[in-house]
Amino acid sequence: REGNVNYFYMVDASGKVAVMNDAVLSAGKREQQANLLGAIQMLQASPQAVQQLQQSQLKPKKLMNAIHTYFMDTHRFMEPDVEGFRYNEQTAAGLKCRLALDAGVGFTRVHPDKSIYNFANDLTMKGVVPQVGVGVDVTLPRFSKSFFMEGKVLLSYWNVTGMEKVVRDVVVRVDAWKDEFDAKMKYANAEALVGAGWRFLPDSRIRPFIRAGVSLNLLLGVKQEEMSSLLPVESDSWGGVGLYGGVGAEMSVGKHVISLFVNYVLRSRNELWTRSNTACVGLGYLF
Repeated sequence: REGNVNYFYMVDASGKVAVMNDAVLSAGKREQQANLLGAIQMLQASPQAVQQLQQSQLKPKKLMNAIHTYFMDTHRFMEPDVEGFRYNEQTAAGLKCRLALDAGVGFTRVHPDKSIYNFANDLTMKGVVPQVGVGVDVTLPRFSKSFFMEGKVLLSYWNVTGMEKVVRDVVVRVDAWKDEFDAKMKYANAEALVGAGWRFLPDSRIRPFIRAGVSLNLLLGVKQEEMSSLLPVESDSWGGVGLYGGVGAEMSVGKHVISLFVNYVLRSRNELWTRSNTACVGLGYLF
């Protein structure tokens, strides 16, 4: 690129170079034909490729399609050369955003705050948490083929339980003859994840990756059952800040990407717990 003019080059097997630029696209048809003449001569063995070239308006994707058509018609270009052209066209972008979908199952542990609940034991509540998420995957191809950033919103439903031991001289219950109760907590969790990661072997079809970042949590529709001292928690409550990390591997399927991952999230104190942690196994899809 020089000034406001883009230049495109085609090189044939013998090393001959054809140069085109988009400075004449607004000119007459004769000027446009002269601009494309060298490239037309290279592709003349395939009339369909020549037609695509003439209609391309020098758009990189359309130029790639013309070369691919030439290859299919003449078999003079090896397939790796065509694939290389596609790859270079993709990485020419300075910023690339892709829609990301996630679905998985989390195994979570919640530690209610003993100082505000009247527990005689250090209660740990456990549960299996289904979750789905949507977000964006952002790469900077000119900067690095491995580095990426991500932002996602995860929705999950928590139904955690644990065995609570009662402090008798503090809590009076109708069923006070019991020493233990099945404490339960139910709510939906909306969690925003913002982080970055690194893809290893970026040119391979299968690419391992790592990622880490910060999570923000909002608890929705909180319900407590069989808790010895029910807190005055709003049905929607701030869930605190956390940290997450993960590993996985992804595989290209056509233009899309599927992935298998394991994430771990550690959340800080909030109105319900001193800490909470979740290990999640899931599948991801990039469009």
